[in-house]
Amino acid sequence: MINNSSAKFFGSQSNLTGCRQFLYCAQKLTLIKFARLWCLTDLFVGWPGHTHDARVLANSPLYRKAEDQGGYLFPHDVSKDVEGVEVPAHLVGDAAYPLRSWLMKGFTQQQVLDQDQQRFNKALNSATIVMEHAFGHLKGRWQCLSERLDISTTLVPDVVFAFCVLHNICEVNKEDFPSEWTLVEADDPAPNSADCADQQGHGHQAIRSAIMSIL
Repeated sequence: MINNSSAKFFGSQSNLTGCRQFLYCAQKLTLIKFARLWCLTDLFVGWPGHTHDARVLANSPLYRKAEDQGGYLFPHDVSKDVEGVEVPAHLVGDAAYPLRSWLMKGFTQQQVLDQDQQRFNKALNSATIVMEHAFGHLKGRWQCLSERLDISTTLVPDVVFAFCVLHNICEVNKEDFPSEWTLVEADDPAPNSADCADQQGHGHQAIRSAIMSIL
């Protein structure tokens, strides 16, 4: 699991607009556990909502930890050898983020992807359902998070953090979540390419190709 001092959740001054989420995707068992308990395990709150996701990540303790550890965010013994390529346990991100050995993302330029790449993207996207449910429950329970918070901006990070803790308590205790609490939200705008240039070294691409080869 990710240490609680690292980053997983990016808040904003007044709402959760533009937030991105990561999923620890090392083993199927982990996905089942998160599917039953849609908890937020690591928080990094306080950046304005208009800040690009990749920029927030690059300034987070999570990013520094992974880079300082040579691209390993999780213990080496959970890595897998796939056709001679070491595949570390990793987080799953969307197109807004750079491809790293510890952060997996799908292929972009959808119009030119081959069938294998399309299948990889579909499998990766299916893994994000767990985190979408988690954030849906968070914002459904405390719908003020999707609106303007009329409090001092200095207090907003503490308020968001408190809601996340309360959300986890509700999930652990299996509190009801009525369907009418589910919010329907517009899709986020496309990421700014100037801010999210991929750091796609050959090693990162080899890891993604190795995963794709066994799907």
